[in-house]
Amino acid sequence: VANCDIDIIETTIETVYHDHNNHSHFRPIVDSYRIYKRPFSFAISSILSALLDLTVFTIFTTILNKEFATLVLIATISARVVSGLFNSTINKLWSFESNDSLKKTFFKYFLLYITQLSLSILLVILLSSLPIHLTIIKLVVDICLFVGSYFIQKNWVFRKIFELLVIALIIGACSGKETDKYPVKKTDWESKQTDIEIFDDYFNGKTYLPVYSHIYHIHEHRTFDLTITVSIRNISLAHPVYLLKADYYNTIGENIRQYIKEPIYLKPLETIEIIIDEQDIEGGSGANFVFDWAKLNDKNPPLFEAVMISTHGQQGLSFTTRGVQIIE
Repeated sequence: VANCDIDIIETTIETVYHDHNNHSHFRPIVDSYRIYKRPFSFAISSILSALLDLTVFTIFTTILNKEFATLVLIATISARVVSGLFNSTINKLWSFESNDSLKKTFFKYFLLYITQLSLSILLVILLSSLPIHLTIIKLVVDICLFVGSYFIQKNWVFRKIFELLVIALIIGACSGKETDKYPVKKTDWESKQTDIEIFDDYFNGKTYLPVYSHIYHIHEHRTFDLTITVSIRNISLAHPVYLLKADYYNTIGENIRQYIKEPIYLKPLETIEIIIDEQDIEGGSGANFVFDWAKLNDKNPPLFEAVMISTHGQQGLSFTTRGVQIIE
């Protein structure tokens, strides 16, 4: 306007109040109810649904005798089915007073329901390592999911706003997997095979190494699955060590795996490793290795150690074991 040389003229406008503004049209109780009706009614329906959900969840975790992950899965799904039917009905008829068809509303609510169910199961399992009762953990998880659920139901389940799906897809696409910072070069067992076939002139030894593919937590039906790193070290500064056998036994003493088919050697101060993944629970809580080895003499026998580790949420667990030489 200034660039076009147009003058700006300010004009005073008189404000006229009805009856000198002696009366307000705002009705504190009625209008406050209209403003806060949805969040309050949603909160009430959610509290009732949460109480129903926790009651069913606690009943199932008490009466069922299942492996921990299966127990959480069955109890959570059962609780969600009962409370979900109750919650969707109350929210449609009371909290949001939706006019959408029942079929359309149910489909959108079902998508939200499955997402919340999956998040609830995942977070309860991840946080189960905390020294807190399982029902309390689920309560905290569901409270955190409550806030997001309100806005999703308000703006999508019971209205036609699909931008939230786009946001969810963007967030999902941006969250990539964690990459390995330090790539590990695996031991090439075949390249370490020795030409020596007979070790009668060597000192022969046998070592027992206890390992744990899982341990128990709180009670016998809750376990921590563990990743096992077996470390085999030649502590001699001058002579090699020959590894003749590396057999893996489960809790009941069955030989379930043989890691060495032909004798191999370790150079002075060399270390080789055997890794047993966290998902590999075949060994059990009483698993062990038995190693047969040979040296030029009985000085500085090889060192056998195992490191067991697991992480759940913000809590980590790790401990070590050391081999014991078997004298027969």
